[in-house]
Amino acid sequence: MKKVLLNATLILAMGATSLAQSIGNLPVEQAKKQKHVLNPSNATAQPVLATRAEGDVIWSDDFSDATNWASTNVSAPPHGWTITTNLSAPPNATQTAPLIPVNFPTGANGYALCDSDGAGTTANPSQTNATITWSGSPIDCTNNPNVSLKFNAVTRNWSSQYFVRVSGDNGATWTEFPVLQEITTNVNTANSQEVSLNISSVAGGQSEVLIGFRYEAEWGWFWAVDDVELFETWNYDLVMNQTLNSVGAAGLKYTIYPVGQVIPDLKMGFGAQARNNGAMSMNPALRATQGAWSATGAQVSIDPNQTEDDSLSIADADGYTILSTVGTYNIELDLVTEETVQDPGAVESTFPFSVSPLIMAGDDYDGTDASMSGGFFGWAEATGDPGIGREFEINNAGVIGRVAVGIASVAAANQAEYLGKELYVELWKVVDGEPVFAGISEPHIVVASNFGNLAQCYFETPIAVNSGDIILAIAASGENDLVPVAFSGLHEAGSTTGKAGSEFVNLASDGEYVEVPVVRLDFGDYTGLTSNTLVAEDMAIYPNPAGDNASVRFTLTEEANVSIVVRDLSGKVVLTTESGFAGAGTYNQAIDLSAIAQGMYTVTLSANGAQVTQKMIKK
Repeated sequence: MKKVLLNATLILAMGATSLAQSIGNLPVEQAKKQKHVLNPSNATAQPVLATRAEGDVIWSDDFSDATNWASTNVSAPPHGWTITTNLSAPPNATQTAPLIPVNFPTGANGYALCDSDGAGTTANPSQTNATITWSGSPIDCTNNPNVSLKFNAVTRNWSSQYFVRVSGDNGATWTEFPVLQEITTNVNTANSQEVSLNISSVAGGQSEVLIGFRYEAEWGWFWAVDDVELFETWNYDLVMNQTLNSVGAAGLKYTIYPVGQVIPDLKMGFGAQARNNGAMSMNPALRATQGAWSATGAQVSIDPNQTEDDSLSIADADGYTILSTVGTYNIELDLVTEETVQDPGAVESTFPFSVSPLIMAGDDYDGTDASMSGGFFGWAEATGDPGIGREFEINNAGVIGRVAVGIASVAAANQAEYLGKELYVELWKVVDGEPVFAGISEPHIVVASNFGNLAQCYFETPIAVNSGDIILAIAASGENDLVPVAFSGLHEAGSTTGKAGSEFVNLASDGEYVEVPVVRLDFGDYTGLTSNTLVAEDMAIYPNPAGDNASVRFTLTEEANVSIVVRDLSGKVVLTTESGFAGAGTYNQAIDLSAIAQGMYTVTLSANGAQVTQKMIKK
C-alpha cells in the first residue's frame, strides 16, 4: 500500500512545512499553560451596515451547472478539478472507504472533485496544484460589509493543503484562506463536513466578488466540494477545533491511566484550539468540568477570522486531580464567552478519560472502526524495520507485561497481504534525551480478527520500570512484512516517534498536532502467555432461541476491552454493545434484541483483538 509517513529524508511531508527532529535534540517540555483569572470582556463592537440579518444568504451554488466554473492547474502529471454527479468517483481504498459514496445533500446534481490519487503511482507520484473558480457573474456584496463563505467538503489528507480563494475586484487580485487545517495527515473529514470562514476582509462591501478553491498535494487522496454559499456573517461564530490534556512533568496526553501509576495530587491540565469565524472580536476562556469540579482558564482575545492555538488553557497546577479509583471520568470542555455564540455545540467537547486497573494509553480508540483515523504503513524508502510509537511517563515502579497495539482496519479484499505477518513491540528508556533499549516482545502473528482491533504483544520476561522513567514504546514489523498500526486522535506535535532502522524521528503533521498511534502499556505480569492467547472463554448465549432480550455470558482470563457485535447472515451489523474495559472474571452482558427481526444471527465477542462467534436465533 502507498500513503506512508516519511519521505527519503525521514521528514513527514505535510505540505509546505514539516518537522522532524532527532529524539536526542528534543527536551521534555511542559504543555503551554498559564495561571488565569477571568476578566470582563473587552470586545469592541464593529459597525454593522448590512441590509440583511446575520446568517441571511447572499449567494449560493450547487455545481448543477458546470459552465459556471473554470478549472486551471499546474499539476504533474496534468490533472485537475472536474464536476461530476458520480458520488462514488473519488478513489475508493481501505483508508477512504468511509467517504464513499460522498454524502453531499445535493451531490446528485453535481459536485467538484480533484482526484490526486488517480493521477499518481509509486514510481511517479502526482504533484497536485489545481484551482477551480466561479466564472459566472461576479457576486455583488456592496451592501454586505460582513461576508462569510461556507461549503461542504469531503477529503482524506495526505500531504495536502486546502485553500479558499477570494477576489473582491473581479479576479484582478486574489487572497487565499487556508481551510481544513484540523484535518491532518491520515485523517478523514466527516462525510460530509461543513466548512465556514469569514471573508469580510476581501469580499465585504465589494461589488465584484469571485470565489474559488485550490488543492495542493503530493500524491494526495482527493478533495470534493459542494453547496457553496455566501452569507451575512454571524457576529459571534466561534468553533473549538481541538482539545488536549496534559499529565505529569512530561506534559503528555493520556486518555486511560492505570490506577497503580496515580500518585497523590496528580493533576491534569487542558488546552484547546479555537477559531473565530464571526464579525466581532471575542474573548473566550477554556472551562473544564468533571462532576462537581470545575476550572476556567484565562480569557484570550481572538480577532475575526483568526485561530488561537496556544493560550486557551488550564494549567496543570489548576487542573483536575486524577482519582485513584478505577472508573470513567470524562471531562466536559467548553469555551466561556459573555456573548451568545451562533452554535453553542461548536464550543463544547467531551474529553475521554478513565482510570484503568492496568492500562496506560493516550489514543482515542474506543473499540469502534470509526475511532481509528488510518494507519502507519511504513516509510517511503527502505530504511530498516519500520516502527511507530510514543512516550509514557512512569510515576511508580512496576513491570510492563505486554503492550496492546491497534491494527488499522483493512478491507477484506486487501487483508491477505498482512495475514500471518509478525508484529512486535520494542521498549526503550529515554535517558538524557537518548533511547536505551529495554526489551522486545514476543511476535504477534496477525489474524483476520485483528483488523480494526487491538493485538496483544507479550514480553517473555516483564520489563521492570522505575519512578521517573520515560518509556518509549515502538510498534514495529519487518521491512518486507509491514503491519498497519492504527492512529486514533491527536496530540502535540513531536509527541509521536517514528523509528527507521536505528534512527528515531519525532513527527509533526501541521506544526501543532500529530496523530496518536494506538500503542498501550499494560502493567500486568503475563509470564507464560503468548501474543495470540485467547482471553475470552466459556461464551454462552441464553436463552437461545431468544426473544426481545438475551444475555451473553463470558469469562475473561485477564483485563480486556470488550465489545459484542450482532450480525445478520449477510454480515451486516445490526447491533453493537460496547462493554468497555473489564478485569478478569465472569460476566453476563444483557443485549436488547427488540429492534431486530426474527431469524438467524451471529454474535461475536471481541476481547483485546481476539474473537469468539456463536449463532443465535431471534424468535
